[in-house]
Amino acid sequence: MKKGEQGLFQAIRNHPTDYIWLYFTLFSTLIPTVLHLNFACFSLLATHIKPIPALLRTLAKPLYQPGQDKLQTVLATLGLCAVTTLFIVGPIAAISHLWQFLLPLLMGEDETTLQLLLNVAEQWAVYLQS
Repeated sequence: MKKGEQGLFQAIRNHPTDYIWLYFTLFSTLIPTVLHLNFACFSLLATHIKPIPALLRTLAKPLYQPGQDKLQTVLATLGLCAVTTLFIVGPIAAISHLWQFLLPLLMGEDETTLQLLLNVAEQWAVYLQS
């Protein structure tokens, strides 16, 4: 990379608090993504994995009663979506937290995930320039 092309990466590395907006922009897309993942996981588990539909019917039977209002039905559905998402996202979150704990031990005290991602982005920029 040429000297002028390192400006953004160097600025992020030197003054990370000036680029909080960049992190906010990147991570704010997680909210709709997680909601979509929630419904996708529920749909996947409810329709394609054999023992799960029976389990969901067992869990859902007391939640869905004839004559209940629409709000209770919606809340019950969201609760079932949250439970199924937890079964899929839970292990991923556990691995992520383990990674956050092990990264400083493996890479040194100063290394964080954001710094690691910045290093990857810099190397990717160098690769694209060649």
